Amino acid sequence: MRYLSVLFIMVGLIGCTKSAVPDWETIPDPEPYYSTEGDVDFITEILSQHYGNAMTADIPLVIEQEISGISQLQEKDQGKWKKYLFQDAKKEGEKVIEAFVAYLAKNRKQETIEELGTLPFNHVILTKAEKQRYFDLGHKAGWDKFFYEAYPDSPGILNFSRPGFSKDGTVAVIDLGKHSAPLGGSWGTYIYEKKEGKWKRRGTIGGVLVS
Repeated sequence: MRYLSVLFIMVGLIGCTKSAVPDWETIPDPEPYYSTEGDVDFITEILSQHYGNAMTADIPLVIEQEISGISQLQEKDQGKWKKYLFQDAKKEGEKVIEAFVAYLAKNRKQETIEELGTLPFNHVILTKAEKQRYFDLGHKAGWDKFFYEAYPDSPGILNFSRPGFSKDGTVAVIDLGKHSAPLGGSWGTYIYEKKEGKWKRRGTIGGVLVS
């Protein structure tokens, strides 16, 4: 009987243990480090690191209207993907976990680039229908003939999520993606770390998807 009592107590304690990742619907909004202040500055700095030549030459960056992120997945897939990413985030330490949870909180609803704020560089916003048109036309007709004629020297169609930051603001997690052809693209959830006042890419969570 004593052993059964101990077993019940252990089961009860395990059942009461909170998950390290808050439930999708119960991530608290008031957390200060879930603030969207600074999102535009961070995104601008990251894009300038990757597409600085285009931005310097005033070539407009072509950006998807819908902000990328886990909210774009079907609801049945969100939990699986979130769990998979978190297992990888745990390997990177507490600050990455904080930034990842903040990333989840800030991307749980679908938003547009217009809601993000004013982007301080030359850019063009592409609607989902406009993007699909290039994909439907295929590589030669859609991209070589139309896309690159409309946007010469463009690096492609870019998308990104809102970034999540660690509590001390030194680590960030963000989705970044790019399509340069119907079967030429990449997407991933990236970790950045601020060193000497500048953001540096540290790695990925869950690897990078390439098409």
